[in-house]
Amino acid sequence: MPPVKTIEDSKMVEVLESLRLANPRAIIRAWQIKDALAKEGQYADESTIRGRFIAMGTPLGGAIVVPPAPGPGVPVIPTVVQEAAAIVAPVMNVDIPEELKTFIPTARDVQGYLQRDVDVRLALHYKSSKHPITQGKQGTGKTFSHLYYAYKNQLPFMLVSCYPEMVMHKFFGDKTLKDGSIVFREGTLVQMIQVPSVILWDEINAVENSKSYDFHALLQNRELYVKDGNDGKGKIYKLHKDCKMGFAQNPRSAKYIGGTIKPSSFLGRCSYISFPDFTKDEIVGILKKKYPSLKGDKTLEFADFFFEASQYLMSNGIAVDISIRQLQTSIEFFLAGMSLKDALDDGMISVLDAISNPGARQGLIDVARTIFKDLNVVDNEGAKIDDLKAKLAAQINTKNQKAVI
Repeated sequence: MPPVKTIEDSKMVEVLESLRLANPRAIIRAWQIKDALAKEGQYADESTIRGRFIAMGTPLGGAIVVPPAPGPGVPVIPTVVQEAAAIVAPVMNVDIPEELKTFIPTARDVQGYLQRDVDVRLALHYKSSKHPITQGKQGTGKTFSHLYYAYKNQLPFMLVSCYPEMVMHKFFGDKTLKDGSIVFREGTLVQMIQVPSVILWDEINAVENSKSYDFHALLQNRELYVKDGNDGKGKIYKLHKDCKMGFAQNPRSAKYIGGTIKPSSFLGRCSYISFPDFTKDEIVGILKKKYPSLKGDKTLEFADFFFEASQYLMSNGIAVDISIRQLQTSIEFFLAGMSLKDALDDGMISVLDAISNPGARQGLIDVARTIFKDLNVVDNEGAKIDDLKAKLAAQINTKNQKAVI
């Protein structure tokens, strides 16, 4: 069965404008649009609707000017009604050192980002002074969400990629010569914790549990003890009240070998957000926003391929995920002038070669040929597209398509 196409942006806008005409003094909410679409036999959940309007550059809940009530005499100043901010208001009047301002994410860093409910939840975790662990499979936005929070609040952002033998004190700083004397020079981590900032420890479950005790004082007492500080006498650095400390991790499974289960002494000091897969409408919204030069039909085809390819891998028990990053890589190759077949191959499909599964690689090529119009051609043996679909269906759950790990 061919993939279901998304509701067009023009339809979304038409419903919004109709509701605004009927309710000129109110902010239109996502649930109202959802109900209006349902009456016409079309469905989109509230998160998707909000994301679609964000992708179009006209987020729901933007400033709505309420016109003054009619009547002679004193002019009425328009009242501005605004939906509660989805992301916590930026920290203001903060004296951030010049050397750390370069760590503040820019608009280019978050180009094409689609804000979702989980981003709002992450902001509330941080506002409540929690230490959130964002968890989920790759490509669900669990790392990017922390960076987006830092961008929205204009805070320096530090990403630490964890590994098994990592020890935290390696990030504290080092000794150096100054005027003939050996002095301690603070590392970036120590500088960051003393100002409003966001510090993300990515792949935290990669760290061996025996080396994770340094995190306990960091989370429980919000302090770091640096023995080389204060000219070797030792110094305790207190974390700034607006220093946000977060974590991210993939689930432990056949696809993500090597992760450790963190002990309760660590997990008990954290809060948690499990990141869901992106919906098809959300993927389409991201692609439209990030790649406006990509034609509409092609945008839908790339989104359909992403979901159909993911389903194919899951149905065949192949221990690898394809991510939005890989999808975007394929699109960027295509927009740069690479042929569609090569762009898909180099950006996504050849991941099967990396796990030594050429049979599944051919399966993804067949998936692509059932979706992309440019690839819907007669093959060398004279088989048409319907034959390709039948061939693809026959491959499902066959032993020779299992991943070789």
